Amino acid sequence: MNYYVHADNGNNNNNGKSPNTAFADLGYAMKRLHPGDTLFVRSGIYRGFPYLTSKNYRNGTSDKPILVRRYKNENPIISKRGESRLVDIQMWEFQGLTFQSAGTIKLGGSEAGKCQSFVSDITFRNNRFQHSSSAAIKIQCAQNIKIVHNVFDNLRSRIAGRDVHAITSEISTDRVTISGNKFRDIGADGIQLAGNVGKTWITANTFEVRRPYKYRGEDGKVDSRNPQRFGNVGENGLDIKSGPGPILVKKNTFYGFRPSVPEQDVSGSNGVAIVIHKNSYNINVRQNYFNDNVDHLRIVRGAGAKSDHPWRNVWVSNNVFNETAYSGNRKPTSLVLDGVRKVRIHNNTFYNTQGSGKRILSLRNIAEVELLNNLFHNGQLEAQESYIFKVVADYNSRSSIAGKVLSSLAGPHDLILETQEIEKNNWTPLPDSSLIDAGIRIKGLNDDFYGKTIKGAGPDIGAVEFSQ
Repeated sequence: MNYYVHADNGNNNNNGKSPNTAFADLGYAMKRLHPGDTLFVRSGIYRGFPYLTSKNYRNGTSDKPILVRRYKNENPIISKRGESRLVDIQMWEFQGLTFQSAGTIKLGGSEAGKCQSFVSDITFRNNRFQHSSSAAIKIQCAQNIKIVHNVFDNLRSRIAGRDVHAITSEISTDRVTISGNKFRDIGADGIQLAGNVGKTWITANTFEVRRPYKYRGEDGKVDSRNPQRFGNVGENGLDIKSGPGPILVKKNTFYGFRPSVPEQDVSGSNGVAIVIHKNSYNINVRQNYFNDNVDHLRIVRGAGAKSDHPWRNVWVSNNVFNETAYSGNRKPTSLVLDGVRKVRIHNNTFYNTQGSGKRILSLRNIAEVELLNNLFHNGQLEAQESYIFKVVADYNSRSSIAGKVLSSLAGPHDLILETQEIEKNNWTPLPDSSLIDAGIRIKGLNDDFYGKTIKGAGPDIGAVEFSQ
């Protein structure tokens, strides 16, 4: 069955079965839905969003999910101030809705930080979450969640020192897919993973802070009264605090992150696109693009880590780390490893057009680290020589590197080049480049930044494989 709801012209005394006989109340209409039914939400502002429990609402099934979606090209806006909760339902999908100046949607039933009930098989697709002082989605006790092709825009607390993230994973989650979304001008993190994090796929998203930044209120309009107080928005694109995973971070784009400023509505940030810290592990960071961030990627110990060298099991491969950004006295760095062990850095391109005062690598107190087949151009390779243990570094290329390169970071098969032999627009090695087939084969690494198959006698050095 198809049902309809219309905030402006509907009536709960209608039968709800046609666009012109729509219900008025969203919660009333959703109670009528059976497996396989669709509720079309017509234009208007909906001030309520129901507390969804299996006691009062039906579950969908695997072959007949329940769908709540916008009607044609109309623009229904859900603007409920308080939080909304999906407690223990399953097989529902929400599509094409706008959540504006709305409270947080919480998935799962919890009390005192412990799960009381789980939701499963919930999908948010092609929605907008915008201009709110609350987080958009908190995944607390949930399994098989899909958040795909949504827009998260201008979410921030507007209270000095207080964080608001777009999506958080907080207590116990598994099989979560976050793909194809745009995170724009989020006050704190685009995505923060904490709690007990199971299988998670974060793919093909864009995390951006627009520059020059203009502070916008909950109505979306530019507010010029406090341009400096809230001017530098954004903590991290992605903040990973726990596992066990596995967590895949693939084909995302990150740009525009800066350190926080005094009185900003965040708890504090160094301007990092991705931070992996505390109790996180089993993470694959692959084929991502970084540009115009003060720090691109930090893999560090962090408060709460279980040991002096927490075991990370992080694989960083085929990423392009392009052009870090200056900000005040901060020394921008493409990749920071600090106080960790078991990290593999393979076939990445680190490229700065200007290298003065920039670090490509910052390595401190690390162990069991591999640096193979990477391209380093324009910057400094900084390391604490007496605090680096079991590091394997070889088959890398270096050009325009400032200062001394420690012997532990220099391998017998490295290429020392006058200039980098790549196309600057797409990172591909030039014809007849010495980078071609100059790398060592690595198990499990079969394609490049663009997904092209690695061919020839060996992989090319850098993130991109040469092809005619």
